[in-house]
Order: sequence, then C-alpha cells, then structure tokens
Amino acid sequence: MSEDTKKAVDHIQTLIETSAAWMKDVVRALDVVSGQIADAQTEAASSDQLFEAIYESMNQNIRELQTNKQDLRSFVQVIEEIGTATQKVSQSAEKLNDQTLRQF
Repeated sequence: MSEDTKKAVDHIQTLIETSAAWMKDVVRALDVVSGQIADAQTEAASSDQLFEAIYESMNQNIRELQTNKQDLRSFVQVIEEIGTATQKVSQSAEKLNDQTLRQF
C-alpha cells in the first residue's frame, strides 16, 4: 500500500504543480487585461475631452451664426433704408428738374 500512497502523493504533487502553473498564467492574463482596461479608460477619457471640445466648438459656431444672422438683418435693413432714401432723392431731383424746365 505504500507504493499506492507514493503514487497518489506524486499524482497530487503533479496536480498541485499544474494548478500553480495555471494560476500563474491566469494572474498574468489578469495583469494584461487590467493593463488593457487602464489603457481603454485613458483613451475613453481622451475621447471624452475631444468630444467636449467639438461640442463647445459647435456651440460657439452656432452663437457666431446667430450673431451673423442679426448683423445681416441689420445690414439688409440699412440697404432698404438707403434704397428708400435714394428713391426720395431721385423723386426730388425729378421734381426740381421739372420745375427748372418749366421756368425756362
């Protein structure tokens, strides 16, 4: 029976050594995964910052477009006023011309 016990102990020893090697492999794999997760978190944070910058830039562009829209409306109004004033000056010039021609 001592031979059977020795074989059993040897078999258990082999199983323990194999299990220990597998555990080391699992620990190494977990370390790799942990590193990859850390890298992914860093990249995600960086992407978040980039998207925030894009969002802010888009909001700034919208504000500028709204300002430009108001400026353009004011410009159109000034042009219309100039057109009205020009028409009045033209009508006055025609009246003055007609009056001048009647006098001669």
